[in-house]
Amino acid sequence: NQGLKAGLDMVCGGSLTVLMETLVPSPELISVFQALVEQEQAGKKGTLVSRVSGSPEGEFFLEKSLVLPDGTAIGPCAVPGPLVGDLCRNRFSGTFPTVHSMGLEQFIIQPMPPADTLFIFGAGHVGFQLAQLAHFTGFATVVIDDREEFVNEKRFPHARHIRVVSDFANVFDGLEIGDHVYIVILTRGHLYDQTVLEQALKTTPAYIGMIGSRTKRKKIYDNLMEKGVFEEQLNTVYSPVGLSIGAQTPAEISISIMAEIIGVRAGQHVR
Repeated sequence: NQGLKAGLDMVCGGSLTVLMETLVPSPELISVFQALVEQEQAGKKGTLVSRVSGSPEGEFFLEKSLVLPDGTAIGPCAVPGPLVGDLCRNRFSGTFPTVHSMGLEQFIIQPMPPADTLFIFGAGHVGFQLAQLAHFTGFATVVIDDREEFVNEKRFPHARHIRVVSDFANVFDGLEIGDHVYIVILTRGHLYDQTVLEQALKTTPAYIGMIGSRTKRKKIYDNLMEKGVFEEQLNTVYSPVGLSIGAQTPAEISISIMAEIIGVRAGQHVR
């Protein structure tokens, strides 16, 4: 379509196939998307499988099911057992839909990985700015603090979860920390930072960053090594947190932190 081409202002060669699908909100389809929302909110992955079928008039229909990591399929699409096995073995682990043929049937495989989630421990000025930047750059955010006047829905309207704790001693209880999780420690005191960092080092996130000067970092690291934490573990922490760009204000510091996290996600910064 020349009009479409001109409107898109494309200068590169190649071709583009566009699938336009009408979704009729049947109970079966609603159950698929409800399950998808539940997986996303729980920070768990799934795979959306659509079986392509046609009619004599040349129309195409897509029956959908959500396949969970344990092989459970939710929805009207009958997913063949061998394909379920491939999904459970993470054969389709990319981020883009794939057209897959199995016998005479054709399926559209759409991996639905967990959203990258940023856990912000500390809802002060930097935490406030950082949560906004994380939202704008596509991260789900979880904000945790021991001050209700700082961490609330009015102050963090875009956060997936906000959590007020009485203290930081067991702050990781009930949290699911996987390789899609990024942790930034910004509490209101170095002793609280140490408490959170000690617990964070027992998990396996993609990133742990802690605010503070090199003097503060050394004091916390020395304390943790006296408690049995290995230096190799501490060397994986990004501290002082953020890229060195001369940041001074909370907004500038947040930009430096978010830039570092984006770099880690892209494989550009590795500790």
